[in-house]
Amino acid sequence: MKILLQSKFPQFRLLDSKEFLDHLKKRGIKRQISDLEFYDKMNMIKPVLRLHGALQESVFKRCPKTLSMLSLQDYLTQNLVEFPSDNDYKIWKEWVDKWGDPLCMYYHPVQIVGFEHVTNGVKLHLGVQKFLDITDPVNYVTIVKKNYLKDLKGWQKSMKDHWLPRMGFLMLLEESYSPDVTQEYFGGTNLNTSFEKWQEWKSNEFSTKSVIQNSSFTKEDIFALYNLLARINHDDPLGNWFPLQSIIKKSRKRQLIGEALVSQDYYDFATMVRHFIKDEFNEDVLPPDDLGDDKWH
Repeated sequence: MKILLQSKFPQFRLLDSKEFLDHLKKRGIKRQISDLEFYDKMNMIKPVLRLHGALQESVFKRCPKTLSMLSLQDYLTQNLVEFPSDNDYKIWKEWVDKWGDPLCMYYHPVQIVGFEHVTNGVKLHLGVQKFLDITDPVNYVTIVKKNYLKDLKGWQKSMKDHWLPRMGFLMLLEESYSPDVTQEYFGGTNLNTSFEKWQEWKSNEFSTKSVIQNSSFTKEDIFALYNLLARINHDDPLGNWFPLQSIIKKSRKRQLIGEALVSQDYYDFATMVRHFIKDEFNEDVLPPDDLGDDKWH
């Protein structure tokens, strides 16, 4: 997250915990604050930052919804921002500033990639018949807990070794590729961050090498990520009409819900990686709708 703060044309909006839950809910993923806190505790998916909502230099700083970079830079100068680190978990209600006001937890929309992955894996399944066949409940629960904790360690390792770096790489791509892919530009009213200025920067100053350096991703990692995003299994209800989707405005497609909206997210993520591959390696790869035939056709 600290690297993103150095962006000249940041293309993201952070979501507070309730907004992030709404973000997930629109995509058919129903969770609660307690779930977010659990994944924070497990070092799987942590907030990207914590924001103080207290008096600082006689100015009341509330926890705003949809935190923009301009707002974030202001809060940084007021020393109102904390960045989570591994193993720094404590009960959320205990995260307070020196005035006793609670800190606000913020998430990045790209984190849906890791959140969906881990929540699909870290589940307990108990069928009705199996439940009725239990003769020693105490022993059964002990065995289930032991196996669950073993699986949980595997998911923790998977998140740390694979999914967190992947989410970080996608976040790094947003500044240079998101406006063209999503047809949405976050520039505010500042002339220095206008869309025209961004176009000049993208053409004359942006270097794909900086993304490589900040991510430490290899060519193999990037191609693997592209194949994963393009082929990842979603039951897209609009998959059979993918060619027709190209004539629909992005703003309209963002009004979709459930798996249809998740599929649009993944298509955008994959397309950003595809453009990066072309710019960095001068190689053409099949677009996601052709590569992931099982998903989008």
